[in-house]
Amino acid sequence: GLVLGMEELAALGGVVAMNLAISTIDMTDSNIGDEGVEFVADALVGNTSVTALGLSGNKIGDVGAGHIARMLSQSGSLVSLFLRNNSIGLDGARELAGALSQNTRLVKLNLKNNTLGETGARELAMMLRENKTITELNLWNNHLGPKGATGLAEAMSTGEVSLLDLDLGCNKISDEGLSALAESLGCNTTLTRLNLRWNEIGDAGLSALGEALVGNKVLRELQLFGNTISPDNNVIQHLEGKLSSTLKIMK
Repeated sequence: GLVLGMEELAALGGVVAMNLAISTIDMTDSNIGDEGVEFVADALVGNTSVTALGLSGNKIGDVGAGHIARMLSQSGSLVSLFLRNNSIGLDGARELAGALSQNTRLVKLNLKNNTLGETGARELAMMLRENKTITELNLWNNHLGPKGATGLAEAMSTGEVSLLDLDLGCNKISDEGLSALAESLGCNTTLTRLNLRWNEIGDAGLSALGEALVGNKVLRELQLFGNTISPDNNVIQHLEGKLSSTLKIMK
């Protein structure tokens, strides 16, 4: 990918400041690292025109996430933030969660392919109870495990989370994590799309999920492909008459 030097990044601030027509900055795969993202964050502090920022594939770690968090605390324009394919872990998740707890603008947050872990997921879960604007969250492949999924489920069970679209694919949440999520779906009134692909979910988890779906009238799409559900499992078929007619289950 493109490699940007420090001189180019330092010049970014001036360009953004002089051109209020810029609404999207896409620096995907630019290899800027934590040092480079500091320049980007400084350039966007106080900015009121940029609504979408793409920083995926930039070798950003917890230090860089801290710079982004600082920017989020001081910038009110970003609506979409893409941080896929970086190395953001627990400390970075904690920094982002702290900033986003008070943010009232961001709607879409993509953290796919980072290393948040189960505790990082819990940090984000607590943030989601405070934040009322984030409706789309992608946590695909973040080593969440069953405990991370349970933390998110507990937050959603409160009725205080505004999420519409949640991607938890490839996180080894297993039947344990799914059981917790199923319980939250029984009382959640906002989530319309849930991706649970490649999560080592088996028949027991699906049974718990099926029971919860009977009482859910808002979920529209559920992805279960790539799990360990028996080919002859007919839990969903048995419930078809009781499930919402608008729910699409892909397995």
